[in-house]
Amino acid sequence: MMKQQKTTGLIILRKIQRHDYVLLEKDICKTWHLTESFGDKTAMLLSKAYLSYNLIYQTFNRVVVVNKQTVGIIAGNNKQKQKAHLKYVIRLFLAILQLLLTKEGRSGLKSFFEMNKIYKKLMKNSGRNYGGKLSFFVINPAYCGLGLGKKLFQSFIQYLEEEKVETFYLYTDTYCNYQFYDKQGMQKRIEEKCVFFFGNDELREKFLITYFLYDYNFQWK
Repeated sequence: MMKQQKTTGLIILRKIQRHDYVLLEKDICKTWHLTESFGDKTAMLLSKAYLSYNLIYQTFNRVVVVNKQTVGIIAGNNKQKQKAHLKYVIRLFLAILQLLLTKEGRSGLKSFFEMNKIYKKLMKNSGRNYGGKLSFFVINPAYCGLGLGKKLFQSFIQYLEEEKVETFYLYTDTYCNYQFYDKQGMQKRIEEKCVFFFGNDELREKFLITYFLYDYNFQWK
């Protein structure tokens, strides 16, 4: 069991900076246990690709810093204002190129693309259109349970309220703390059960995962 950290120092929410990338990519590896299914290099490249992909169209991001260490991030968008950020397109492209060079990397990319197909299916079956999206949300596992996730989530909610966005959605699954969104008043709209084979030839494992689409409607006064 990972030891929970203490928040005895200053807690800061701010926009993402370049030096945050590696720390956040390490948090992704820990949260999704990527190093248990892939080698360290492939796991970090998959984390780089995932982080970059989810930041491409964001119009809002905040990282949480505890004792001068970046330990989490939330990112999302107002769909009416979204546009591609070139620096994240380039980071994604470079990560994919490196992953394509190895069999293990190609296996990881295949899982990534299969997951995106599931997301598209969830959206199609929901039959809904949304004004916003929470595209990325992660907390270093050692800092979970300290209220940091709620601080980040509320910062995103406040942003959408200021932007007058009426609805937003997100994707999550049973390997994440999806119950968090129930507690925040979000509605589980639709789900899809899938079997995944994840990892390289030596570490390949079978996973049964349920994917969810959650949404939220603002009640304007």
